[in-house]
Amino acid sequence: MNDIPAAARSLRQAVVLFSAIAALALLTGTAWANPPTAMAISYDQGTSDLSVSITHPAGGISGHYIKEVTLTVNGNVVNDSIYTSQPADEFTYTYPLLLKPGDVVVATATCSIAGTGSRTFIMPGPTATEPVTEKASVPVVLSLAALAAVLALRRRA
Repeated sequence: MNDIPAAARSLRQAVVLFSAIAALALLTGTAWANPPTAMAISYDQGTSDLSVSITHPAGGISGHYIKEVTLTVNGNVVNDSIYTSQPADEFTYTYPLLLKPGDVVVATATCSIAGTGSRTFIMPGPTATEPVTEKASVPVVLSLAALAAVLALRRRA
């Protein structure tokens, strides 16, 4: 009745099942992972403190937090702080940093699961320019895995 041998059918079913489980695991990780939803940088010239305010809803998931904040000034890393938790969904870290007019500061916050967010600050003064950028990203590999899972499910149907 069926031209496909039983062993081949079993192998095919195992591959489909494995693919579905792998896709579900990746999709679940993607759902938990999120880059910071908002970031702001401010500078206090009186104290020479740079403050980086971050909004990163972690959803109460153990092991989900902003694990690293990297600061660059004019393209050079000046601070790379590693964290093992975050104090709340909205929080501010302060770093001592001496800036001069026109210095370009980029703060990058990295989620412990996946995704980064960056914010650029240009120290005001006679040589400063205006552009401020904000970026957020989730690794492309997670998006490709999700696409592969959808395609595998369509083939199965």
